[in-house]
Amino acid sequence: MKKNLFYLCIILFFGSCASGKIKTTDTKTDEVFIFGKLSINEEEARSYEKVFLYFNTPDGLDSEAKKIRVDSTGFFSKKLPKGEYFISVLGYGKKTKKIAKGYIVINTMETTNCLYIGDIFIDWKPTFRNNQYLATAAGGVIGYAFIAYEDGEALPAKVINSDTTIQYFKGQYPSNTKEIETQLAVINETKKKEKQSDHKRSVRDRRGVK
Repeated sequence: MKKNLFYLCIILFFGSCASGKIKTTDTKTDEVFIFGKLSINEEEARSYEKVFLYFNTPDGLDSEAKKIRVDSTGFFSKKLPKGEYFISVLGYGKKTKKIAKGYIVINTMETTNCLYIGDIFIDWKPTFRNNQYLATAAGGVIGYAFIAYEDGEALPAKVINSDTTIQYFKGQYPSNTKEIETQLAVINETKKKEKQSDHKRSVRDRRGVK
């Protein structure tokens, strides 16, 4: 167990070091270029350069999650192996929040184009008391390893189609020759209801209510 945790920490550490803008939209045959915009609670997110998120596959280990940083506007882009993904973790500076598995989902299987997955708003307050606190860079790796074993939350979220973000993408990648395909991330409302029911049941259990 300790050995596995050690390797998990090493993988996450080197994964966290990868940052910066993706230079081109060129991809391998088994990859897809995705882009979009992420917004969290506007009162809390005073510096979007501190915001990041992890995408993972339904069957993937937490150590295999793909880290994505956003720029000062919330815009993000990433090259991913083709497949189905969900947002597994949100982060802001040294705070993180685990997101329910299969709640916010994208599918990249059927396209060779640049895939716009939408403007994603998640109502998350990084200063809220039940967030994970990662004290240092190394502590962040260890902290993420521990929260990997916890279930996530289905925070209030929505996805919209914005031509502004598409135009911003064109400005960021003027040499792109691929078509832009819109396939918005999907909010799994069933998962949201399940998590709400679990929360109510947990509250009743704590209060000793049948």
